[in-house]
Amino acid sequence: MDDGETIVSVGGDGTFLKALHKYGFSKRYVGINTGHLGFLPDLLMEDLDRLISALKDGTYQLIEYPVLNATFNNQSVWAFNDIVLKASNSKTMHIHVNVNKIPLQKFAGDGLIISTPLGSSAYNYSAGGALLPPDSRAYQITPLAPLNTNAYRSLTSSFVVPAYQISTLDLEPSQAIPHLVVDGEEIDHEPFDKISFRLGPDVVKLLRIADYDFWARVKEKFLG
Repeated sequence: MDDGETIVSVGGDGTFLKALHKYGFSKRYVGINTGHLGFLPDLLMEDLDRLISALKDGTYQLIEYPVLNATFNNQSVWAFNDIVLKASNSKTMHIHVNVNKIPLQKFAGDGLIISTPLGSSAYNYSAGGALLPPDSRAYQITPLAPLNTNAYRSLTSSFVVPAYQISTLDLEPSQAIPHLVVDGEEIDHEPFDKISFRLGPDVVKLLRIADYDFWARVKEKFLG
């Protein structure tokens, strides 16, 4: 076993994400699910003996997930699951989306979800985004109710951006103050008209019992 401290989260996905934000990147995490979906915490209360044995014997997987960074107004925030950009007044957002310095699209719609592989199975999936395995070194941008007009031509499905590329969103001057929701929590911030996203160098380490498999987990939780 390595020397990293293990944080055990008991609850659902929301509790697990709060633990990640509280203790940061230097810990290892394992979740005991007492909620409903429980995609992040993959053990049940009856698995406690298995967990203790795995910790003692070293029979576990330590899976590293990339973390999403957003920068705006000289401020930086991190997300383990996703960052959602919406208009504060529920109006249509107008955003110029640039990927790897290429003007990709003029987006019009309710907003955008920018998700990590860890968060691909959360809001992103509900909005029609793809599921990404944990070893995918990429992030995903998923539109919310995209519109296509003469002035705005928006992609109607999500697209995946490699870890080494930066995406920049330019909001039109008339745009209302945007809402930023980081891992399900709305954050306070000053108005901004530009925000950039990338996968940072840090990773979050999730401890999984040795028989964990991502696609088996997908089948169990979404297909039964």
